[in-house]
Amino acid sequence: MTFLFGLIIGAIILVTVTALFLDSPLSTALAKRISRSAPPPDARLEAMQAEIDALNASVSRLEEESDFVRTLLEDSVSKAGPGALPPGGRD
Repeated sequence: MTFLFGLIIGAIILVTVTALFLDSPLSTALAKRISRSAPPPDARLEAMQAEIDALNASVSRLEEESDFVRTLLEDSVSKAGPGALPPGGRD
C-alpha cells in the first residue's frame, strides 16, 4: 500500500512539474529558438542542389581527363607497335 501511494504521488508531482515547464516562458523561448535556428526546407533543398551540380561538374571533368589519358595511352601503344613497351625514363 505504501509503495502504491508513493507511486501515485510521484506521478502527480511529475505531471505537475511537466505541465508547469511546458507552460513556462522558458519553454516558449526555447521552442522559438529551435524553430528559428532550423533553415527552411527550401534553403536546404537549394544547398543540396548546388552540391549536386558541383559534383556533376567534377564527375564530367574526371571523365574528360580519363578519356584524354586513355587516348594518350592508345596513341603511344599504336605508334610503338603491339607488345612494345614505351621508353623508360630511368637510367
